[in-house]
Amino acid sequence: MADTNTNGNRNPTTSNQVNPPKLDPELKVLKDEDLPTETKLWKDTKKDILPVDFLLLTVRDFEFLGCLTFLKDLEKSYQKNLGYVHFGAVGNGEKKMKVAVMKSQMGASGVGAAVITVRNAVPILRPRAVFYVGICASLKKEKLKLGDVVVCRKLATYSSIKRTEKGIENRNVVVPISKNLLNFIKNITDGWKPPLENPASQDVKVCKEGVFLSGPEVVDSKKRRDELIRRTSVATAIECEGEGLFAAAYDLDIEWCVIKGVSDYADGKKSETDSWRQFASIMAASLVTHAVKDVNVFESWPHFEDEDDSDDEDSSPRKRRRSSSRSSSSDSKRNKGTAVWTLFRFKTGAPYFDELDALSRKLSKKWENLSERLGFDPSGEIDAFKKHKGLANKAYGMLRARKQRKGKDATYTELYNALSSFGGIDVNFKQKSFVAIGVQGMTL
Repeated sequence: MADTNTNGNRNPTTSNQVNPPKLDPELKVLKDEDLPTETKLWKDTKKDILPVDFLLLTVRDFEFLGCLTFLKDLEKSYQKNLGYVHFGAVGNGEKKMKVAVMKSQMGASGVGAAVITVRNAVPILRPRAVFYVGICASLKKEKLKLGDVVVCRKLATYSSIKRTEKGIENRNVVVPISKNLLNFIKNITDGWKPPLENPASQDVKVCKEGVFLSGPEVVDSKKRRDELIRRTSVATAIECEGEGLFAAAYDLDIEWCVIKGVSDYADGKKSETDSWRQFASIMAASLVTHAVKDVNVFESWPHFEDEDDSDDEDSSPRKRRRSSSRSSSSDSKRNKGTAVWTLFRFKTGAPYFDELDALSRKLSKKWENLSERLGFDPSGEIDAFKKHKGLANKAYGMLRARKQRKGKDATYTELYNALSSFGGIDVNFKQKSFVAIGVQGMTL
């Protein structure tokens, strides 16, 4: 195993071969049938396990199983708001670090994706830090080969743009990972040995200076890859969940990082390297679980603080460890006496009908007060909406009609501004509905 960074030179290795090298035969990679069959009662989980030390999040089954492969004392439990959570431990002495592993849907936003999963899980599991572990695509083919591991030092978004007659104007942001992990990853490879049958068969590199490009696309097109590289030349690798992780982690004020193994080059040949997916994921999981087992390092890191100590599994605690400065504007705003700014970036385009439906349920009891706010004649047009059955349906009919009337001008930003002073919906729900990301950082 060796370190590398995107500025250094690297000789080609056997990672150009068709299939990955064999794993250490003593390493038993878990399968579904190896997982616990009994489900621990959540009240017992709270008493015996929580809080955990680390939360590892994955998307694909082989990523999930890869993380569990390196844990001891596996158990699973079920919590209504989280679904199944698997627990295990890492460490060799009497003191061990407790690890929770969960699956999310692919991507940053959407039902069950990164933002929602992190926001729901952290207040309940109360970890010291959250990691997304799995696979990614290398954007530096000459330096980061199949099976190498990329440790996120910075994360850049790419989906926020402005299209003009002259072309595309980037409105991306790039942020470093959280402070404590930023210092920790400098030595993340200390003592780590890739779990290979023959260490000489693959020189697994670990890039500690990784800049992950994160967005909603699974890129498998050389043309699209090259376009993204031109727009964000500093990017090392590309994946889909990091954007959601750091948005939620910033809001919750908790340590976060993305660590993923290279399984393709986003060049239109993804299917040719499918055999590397599990291998790359195993390398990333091996590195993460090796790194977090040092009790002496992490004992001083705080757990996320849960404000609700009851046994009610339906409770949804939201307390943060430290308050975070916020802005409800789509413009950057400098804090006095510092060069760091806070940015809220609104979602692009227009809200989908299912989003309007969710919004209408928050507005249902005061739907008649919406008419003037949304540009309808309260003495005339409002009669059409009274025909809808149910209060929520009336509000939904109004929001849907407004979207159809305004066409391309019915954007997230425009609707947010229309509702900004309306008392029928709380600020947190509006930000969750309309804001794509809220961070401190710098523009690219």
